[in-house]
Amino acid sequence: MIVQVWIEVEDRITLPKFTAYIIVGLLPLSCVIVPILMHSRYHSSGTEESQEKQELVPLLEQ
Repeated sequence: MIVQVWIEVEDRITLPKFTAYIIVGLLPLSCVIVPILMHSRYHSSGTEESQEKQELVPLLEQ
């Protein structure tokens, strides 16, 4: 009995070790950075001067 065995070798791609730190640290960092960005944008929107003329509520006369 004659048997032919074919072995195909593929090149492996390995990720650098620091990618695990990035993936694991991404969630805690996003939980800190995203609220800070939202907070700063919320407060900066209130300090902008609008060019619209403010209309005062007219007083009712008796």
